[in-house]
Amino acid sequence: SGAIPSDFRITSFVLPIGTCIEIIFFAFALGNLINRLRLENEKNQGKIINQLEENQNLQTKVNRELEEKVRERTIQINKQKEQISIQKEKIELEKGKSDELLLNMLPKFTANELKEKGYAVPKRYENVTIIFTDFVDFTKISEKLNPEKLVEELDTCFKSFDEIISNNYLEKIKTIGDSYMAICGAPVADINHAFNTVNTAIQIREFIETWNTEKRNKGEAPWEIRIGIHSGYVIGGVVGKKKFTFDIWSDTVNTASRMESSGENGKINISGITYDLIKSNFSCEYRGKVKAKNKGEMDMYFVLDKQVG
Repeated sequence: SGAIPSDFRITSFVLPIGTCIEIIFFAFALGNLINRLRLENEKNQGKIINQLEENQNLQTKVNRELEEKVRERTIQINKQKEQISIQKEKIELEKGKSDELLLNMLPKFTANELKEKGYAVPKRYENVTIIFTDFVDFTKISEKLNPEKLVEELDTCFKSFDEIISNNYLEKIKTIGDSYMAICGAPVADINHAFNTVNTAIQIREFIETWNTEKRNKGEAPWEIRIGIHSGYVIGGVVGKKKFTFDIWSDTVNTASRMESSGENGKINISGITYDLIKSNFSCEYRGKVKAKNKGEMDMYFVLDKQVG
């Protein structure tokens, strides 16, 4: 007596057909759901791929910008390094010029002390020998020559003197007009100060003799020279602020000057003190006691050309 009649046909055919229809509809629904999910998944995957591509493009752009900035900065740094290198070379060049100029004005030892400390300490040098040279009647010579020729002639002589004293370990102190002054034994001590100075004097005299021979051959008047030498002690130090000068002071300087003024043309006049230091090396002619200005009578000797021993 149920609502559905118990019929063989219903049981055998209708119920299975309904079930099949339900399965078909479910399959369609499930397929549609799967298709939607697939489409949505593909869409999401596309978005992800696009985002990855955008990120990659952005990263590539950033990398290129960084590379460009690095390149520009590298160029800038290299230019700065080049400028620094050029500036350093200029500084080294100027320093070299400054050092060379300082060495032209001061002895090497004193110049180095001045550069290191900013000042040079005055010192007493116990054993030195000083040489003075002077051209005879220079005033008359200068009146006969034009300025250019006069300076040219002096320059020729003093350049040769510079080379000679350098080869014999002397230091040039200064020139005053036509007078030339040098020392051996200061600012660097030298046990051979007297020998080196007398040897220098002989070489200077030989140069002047050769030079005068050339002048006579050209019909020009010769320049006669007097040379004086004395040994003793001096005080040495640097004077000046903007233009440094190494100078020496003591009675030894004055006496060396007197040896020159008390000498004769073409002769090397030395004091008795210097003679005692070099007599075993050079042959000398004793002049006796000769009166020197403000010094009274002093033993003096002419150094001969011949070197002995």
